[in-house]
Amino acid sequence: MRASLGLCVLAASFFLGGCATSLRQVAPEKDCVFDPSVLGTWTATDEDGQSTAIKWEKKVPDGYLISFTPTGKDYRVAYAVRLFRLGTTLFYDAAADHVTVRGEDLDVEDLGVAPRHMIGKIQIRPDEIRTTALDAHWMQKALEEKRVSLKFEKMSSELWPDILLTGPPGEIRAFLEKYADDKGAFPDELVIKRQK
Repeated sequence: MRASLGLCVLAASFFLGGCATSLRQVAPEKDCVFDPSVLGTWTATDEDGQSTAIKWEKKVPDGYLISFTPTGKDYRVAYAVRLFRLGTTLFYDAAADHVTVRGEDLDVEDLGVAPRHMIGKIQIRPDEIRTTALDAHWMQKALEEKRVSLKFEKMSSELWPDILLTGPPGEIRAFLEKYADDKGAFPDELVIKRQK
């Protein structure tokens, strides 16, 4: 039961739904970007009006712990996140860290969830953050048509294409830099607002 709850919670978060993921950390070990202006609490609201509190905290040495708590729910999902720049574009690398359900912290390993790194672009403004994940539909088509040549595994999912990139992080970073401005690769923006 814990494993299935964990999978549902993780799939519901904004970082994961419909995005291609990586088996390995894509952010470089060194030279990650740390921007203290994002620390604090933010809010995202979906098309149904459901809001989620998003808390950004510093996680040593150069990253963040980002926690998502949907309004009226008794769980919280936390991700370890690093930001890195390729050219002029800022990217994120987010991996599930733990889930808190009714006050009990469960590591992703406790839930039977293999750590996967979600990757996407991020723009930071004083009172607004915009993110857009690497789209799994676009990625699947690009891989099938051989427009992109990265190592990958196609995982089973009934909800959306589930593409797991398995190649070296350097190759994935080169791909991200090349396609950073492609609206198909990075189609949908999520806007989160700073809580006043």
